[in-house]
Amino acid sequence: MRTFNCTCGNTLYFDNTQCLQCGKSLGFDTSHLEVIPLLEIQEDNWHSDSNPDLKFRKCNNSQNANRCNWLIPANENESFCMACRLNVVIPDLSKPENEQRWRKLENAKRRLIYTLLTLRLPIINYHQDADHGLGFRFMEDIKGFDMFSEEVVTYQKIMTGHNAGTITINILEADDSEREKIRTLMNEAYRTILGHFRHEIGHYYWDQFIARTDKLDEFRLLFGDERIDYESALSTHYQNGAQRDWQETYISAYASSHPWEDWAESWAHYLHFMDVLETASHHHVGIQGDEIKYTQNNLRDWLEFHSFESIFGQLAKLMRTLNELNRSLGFPDPYPFEHSPIVINKLAFIHRVVMSS
Repeated sequence: MRTFNCTCGNTLYFDNTQCLQCGKSLGFDTSHLEVIPLLEIQEDNWHSDSNPDLKFRKCNNSQNANRCNWLIPANENESFCMACRLNVVIPDLSKPENEQRWRKLENAKRRLIYTLLTLRLPIINYHQDADHGLGFRFMEDIKGFDMFSEEVVTYQKIMTGHNAGTITINILEADDSEREKIRTLMNEAYRTILGHFRHEIGHYYWDQFIARTDKLDEFRLLFGDERIDYESALSTHYQNGAQRDWQETYISAYASSHPWEDWAESWAHYLHFMDVLETASHHHVGIQGDEIKYTQNNLRDWLEFHSFESIFGQLAKLMRTLNELNRSLGFPDPYPFEHSPIVINKLAFIHRVVMSS
């Protein structure tokens, strides 16, 4: 994630809504991928502090629990920003605990959408394509009081997943304690809200970039034949665990369950890498004097001039260093994964797919 600058000289960050130095209101301009200081012309009419020709309205979700800081260009007849327009279902906000959950989910979703925009990946929402457009459902398990047992029981459990462009997230994933319980139960090394978003969007882009395209044959050579029965493969995985020696072929244990999940897991890690790359460069982080140099304002422009091999080499060093720093403080590894040559080839394939989109 990049850092930004206020006209007063203060450093701004992606989630900021107000400059703490000069007090100006802030908003994220999706056209220029910048957090910018704003001046109010009249009620809910704003322009950029540095360019009065750039006029905006604030998203309708800026004043509720969402606290969205994304802007709507003044010439668009919309009430919600491009990120919030992707919402199909939001949590029941009559429950106070859901406000914080929703805010966490939206913060992660905006980071996802930002990375997609920096990579110039297509985002077609469900309003534009009702059958396959991208949409998000943030839902909770349906519970009720059972008269016979005299207990509150779960009648319908919401499963996080993807179906024909619609991504469903169980809002319990926004509760740190609940998410940790699930991580432990599933014997996972890593489980985050942002990781869920990046994994599920991988399924969406498989439909966009791989299915019924000339890339399908290469996908099958690297990831396997996705035509094997999906439900049966997942059932086997949950009953028997990951494939033996999965580390030699897969980026995670879950990736070994089915080629679709291998793709989605690898895609999620690729987006992890792209965000870390941008963050490290903007904070001038390097390993042994070999700083990651990032000169363009847009990540996609920078990637055009660098091979995946050189990028990945630097990122691998950085991830190992981050792990060691955490160990020095007694914390778990922030990135508890290793990459075999086969896994690196899969990531390189995803990079080629992204760069050709």
